[in-house]
Amino acid sequence: MTSIFVNQAGDGGGGTQLQFYEAGDAFWKDPRYIPLLLSGIFSFSQLTHAVCSRFKYGRRPNEAAASTEERRGFLARWRWHIHLHGGYVIYAYMVARLVGSVALLYIFFTTAIADCEKAAGNNGWTFFPLCVQTALTIAHAYATLLAVTTFSLNFRPLAPARFHVTILCSILAIYAYRDIWPLANYGSVPKDQAEGNILWVKIALLVVTGVIIPLFIPHPYVPVDPKNPSPVPNPEQTASWISALTYTYADPIIILANKVAHLRHDQLPPLSDYDFAQYLSESAAKYVDPFAGAKRRHLFFGLLSFFREFEANFSKTFHIVFHGLMSFVAPIGINKTLNYLENRQFGTDSSVKPWVWVLFMFVGPVAQSGFEHWNLYIQTQARVRLQAVLTQLFFEHSLRIRMKAETSNDGVESTPTPSEAGDNRSVVGGESIASGPNQSREDAESQITQASTAVGTTEASASTVQDNTPESSGQAKPQADEGPPVKKSSGDAENLIGKINNLVSTSA
Repeated sequence: MTSIFVNQAGDGGGGTQLQFYEAGDAFWKDPRYIPLLLSGIFSFSQLTHAVCSRFKYGRRPNEAAASTEERRGFLARWRWHIHLHGGYVIYAYMVARLVGSVALLYIFFTTAIADCEKAAGNNGWTFFPLCVQTALTIAHAYATLLAVTTFSLNFRPLAPARFHVTILCSILAIYAYRDIWPLANYGSVPKDQAEGNILWVKIALLVVTGVIIPLFIPHPYVPVDPKNPSPVPNPEQTASWISALTYTYADPIIILANKVAHLRHDQLPPLSDYDFAQYLSESAAKYVDPFAGAKRRHLFFGLLSFFREFEANFSKTFHIVFHGLMSFVAPIGINKTLNYLENRQFGTDSSVKPWVWVLFMFVGPVAQSGFEHWNLYIQTQARVRLQAVLTQLFFEHSLRIRMKAETSNDGVESTPTPSEAGDNRSVVGGESIASGPNQSREDAESQITQASTAVGTTEASASTVQDNTPESSGQAKPQADEGPPVKKSSGDAENLIGKINNLVSTSA
């Protein structure tokens, strides 16, 4: 046992009386200190990120805040402020989150004072950091501060909403372990039942603020190109988590298709700006196109690096693992339920109440179906993006192919010659245009264009000289032993074009 100083009060005679609180190892292993530890880690990471960003980028002007200040009138600035946060619906959820956090902070603060005074055993000065309720109060005060910073446009720390939800969920998990899980066991009571009804008020506010609001709040539209935002964003981009998991954002188009005989293309929702072919090709060019500075490696590794930027690999792995784990939940529930029904007549009841296993049989298949369909959604999205990137890449490479000019006495003939795969050269008019891995796409295409122009000038000059010769003007007679001019077949060019089309159509 360790004696820890917790209280200092007068002894009635003008002196000072020291009181000590005996705490064992369980005092330091209390899980209620976990939210305080998370708050310290998050605050340190935010401070480090702010300092590094300041030294790396300097103080950059906030265009959103500046545009708000330009508005005249309180109502105009307030409406514009709401617009920058995503609209009235998102702003209402943010206000509800802040109100719930402030209410929880008040409850935790009053509970901490009462519990710490009871632990000290006196009404004197109490050393609050040693009280677990004070630790929870400090953690929730930090979470409330994060909820306040989400309204600011001038000062935005690193991921305030995510850290806010993480701290609230950690506090909720602790209360679920201490006070909800005992309700599922025979002979157990909540550990914090001394708080009375205020305990369930805490849990209810934590569920609303830390679970319901984050699940139902819509996402603000963030364009991939701030200079060219979409006039009307796709509902998928602004859907909440619960709407994305249940696909309710697609209900309007399904209902509309059920009402009309034919759904026109202009009635479909607009394409998401991160699925535009131009954006996908430009984003993937630095990984798969050597003309855009991509490394000389296999195409597979370039595509893998490209999709790693979209976080598709990690998300797919996460959902596959949890899909497999959820497949065991329902069988466990069935097994425990049958075991309970079989053995309860012999007086060997399980310590866990049967409604828990019934809940397992419901939650398991629902969660498994959710992970399975979300994994299917990610796979389909990756496949469509891969098809768009490869199609664009094939056509861009086919447009780099030029005709090789071959001049002769009878005229100028050209045959298609593909770019050499070894040194990545495009042969134009007998001249090779080298494009190394560090050469940009614009430089390579400009060289090809210049070479093509030079070939065209050479052909025109040759044609002019040929027209001015005596043979072309009819002054000289053709030789008797010469036959008609032989024209080369254009079958090679047609075959090359056919190969390109087959390659694109097969890959698509």
